[in-house]
Amino acid sequence: MIQSEGMINDTYIHGCMETRVALKRSFPDDADDLMRMIEARSVSDIPITGMGVEDPVGVLSRAGGDRRAMRELSGSLCEGAVLAMEYLGPYGECPGYLETGADLRYDYRPRANIFLLADENGIPVGMVPLGCSRMESWKAYGKLRDRRFLVITDRIPYSEENVTGLEKSVDDYLLVQWPFPISYSSTRNAQMQELSHNGRTLRTCKIRYDKRWLFRFTDPVEAEMVRNRIPDMDVDRRELDVLRLSAGSTDVISNVGHDIREVRRMLDIRQSMDIEMRRHRRLLAQDSALLVSEDAVMGYMLMSVLSTRQSMTGAL
Repeated sequence: MIQSEGMINDTYIHGCMETRVALKRSFPDDADDLMRMIEARSVSDIPITGMGVEDPVGVLSRAGGDRRAMRELSGSLCEGAVLAMEYLGPYGECPGYLETGADLRYDYRPRANIFLLADENGIPVGMVPLGCSRMESWKAYGKLRDRRFLVITDRIPYSEENVTGLEKSVDDYLLVQWPFPISYSSTRNAQMQELSHNGRTLRTCKIRYDKRWLFRFTDPVEAEMVRNRIPDMDVDRRELDVLRLSAGSTDVISNVGHDIREVRRMLDIRQSMDIEMRRHRRLLAQDSALLVSEDAVMGYMLMSVLSTRQSMTGAL
């Protein structure tokens, strides 16, 4: 359904007031300054010193240091099921999301590790701060233990260790893999269906895999582009067949047999949020000389997450 201009304005007013009221409840002393910074970041890439706040670093440090208030804020902005998406690693032009082995050993860039929380429509409602130390994704999920979150992750490979870590921590997850060739023996004979999505027709399937569920989405346009580039790629001959088969495909592993359209919708939410978070991490690097404490960095990320909420609900 296409919203009318009046409906969009109503959404903006409700979203704006809801955020402001929640901030006053959770951060009463700094709510006005935080709201000013959130509104500025929602429409501009200006540094925090240009947001019209007298002590921006102090405001962000106090917010980032109050973990209980962050939890209360998320709860007041969202009732019921919540989506969780992890963002780990260095900030700046190179997000550095995937970190293993040698990458961790010599990479000393500062970090900003969080779980971004969003409602069922993908509107951010807050975050779970993880801090600024080096951290592997599969260990981070323990921070969500005993909470009813749906985790949407495209940051870790499918392995028994990673999946066990997820299943011990959360009830429900979508683990995205690009590509996922080990599953092709299982899906080679799967009955593919057509799914109209964003002007394209995807070929999809949903099967049982390794006592879990596997969802496949193949974009024929993207697949053809990849196959056309194969002659120019430096690919081992033994991998060519797998590359041709997996071209244009995205696989999702889950412990729950979701509706396939709903899984595709969740992937879109994750992809849209990734774009937002790349921007925020770039801007965090811009202000990094001022944000020298972990609390200040966590406060900055909270401000960033809520600025995305503000822009998605119609902030001008």
